[in-house]
Amino acid sequence: DNPPFGYTSSARAEENMVTLTVPVWKLSGSRKVQSTMELTVNYKLAASVAAIFDEIFALPEQFPIVQLKGFSYRTVRGPDLYDSTLLSHHSFGAAIDINKPYNLFYRNTDRRDTDSPYYITQNVIDIFEKYGWYWGGNFAEGLDTMHFQYLGLDLSPEGAQS
Repeated sequence: DNPPFGYTSSARAEENMVTLTVPVWKLSGSRKVQSTMELTVNYKLAASVAAIFDEIFALPEQFPIVQLKGFSYRTVRGPDLYDSTLLSHHSFGAAIDINKPYNLFYRNTDRRDTDSPYYITQNVIDIFEKYGWYWGGNFAEGLDTMHFQYLGLDLSPEGAQS
């Protein structure tokens, strides 16, 4: 309810974001092909996010990505959260959703199709965790299996006064 200095509106938050071009694998028919996608994140996380996606791209499994979502100034979403006034980690550029149509929000049990090529694998989760990100599939209440968020970031712009 009390966001850090510089995050009190979408326009102010955008001042702290950068857009990266990250390498990805995409499916073309039954083949995996090299591509890139754009992802907007907090400038303080840019180097680690670039490293994360370089490592994911280098995985032998060639994990395909069809959808990425980073910065989005909004409140938290999900069951029982429709009236929330809390800002999502996406509002701070400190959350990333991957392959949302295939990795959904589940109340109690992960019901994703493990045979889907877009299923987020443990290798991908491990890479994010290596850089201090938390996977939403491990939330105590509700499994947000598309979602990764960084929890240890001082979000205030350098030299800002609260």
